[in-house]
Amino acid sequence: MLAVDPVPSGTTDLSSPEASQDAARKLFSAGDRKGAERLLLFAMGRFPTAFPLGAQYAEIAEAAGEWPEALGRWELMQQRCPDVDAAYAGVSRALRQLRRFDEAQSLIDHAIARFPDKLLPRVEAAWIAHARSDWTEAAARWNAVRALAPNHPVGYAGSALTLRQSARLDEAERMLDEAATRFPDDAQIAIDR
Repeated sequence: MLAVDPVPSGTTDLSSPEASQDAARKLFSAGDRKGAERLLLFAMGRFPTAFPLGAQYAEIAEAAGEWPEALGRWELMQQRCPDVDAAYAGVSRALRQLRRFDEAQSLIDHAIARFPDKLLPRVEAAWIAHARSDWTEAAARWNAVRALAPNHPVGYAGSALTLRQSARLDEAERMLDEAATRFPDDAQIAIDR
């Protein structure tokens, strides 16, 4: 069981995972990270399998660049929610940020086998190859992301970044042109162009 400090004063509605998550988001937005974390821990005690609560808790550590802490938080959610692909992607992302590439790859291979139609594990696999500067493998993995989810901009943005990193600038520009046509309102594609 998680040890939890008292919930911050002034917190009113913790009757559901969604209300708890919203209250934590408001605390965090107001600059009260510790209060948001205490609230999330309290809510996770009440709703242990509510994945969004644990994901938000892990993402707070990620945002602070506290990757060992984020890893522990994601591992907790993977244990509590073994049927949620995003939990595996979160653990793998933390391992990747800690430069523990072999562990990240092993876990994400397992996730892809377990969730073959899910996008997040494949995106994480592409980022692992990218972090290793294995441009050929990263490009192949981004192609797989686009094949799985052709109507999602992440595969295009990731492909363009990998192409740029591997000095294939003309191909990167064509990829971004295609993405801008397919996703004219996507801010990230506009920024990448």
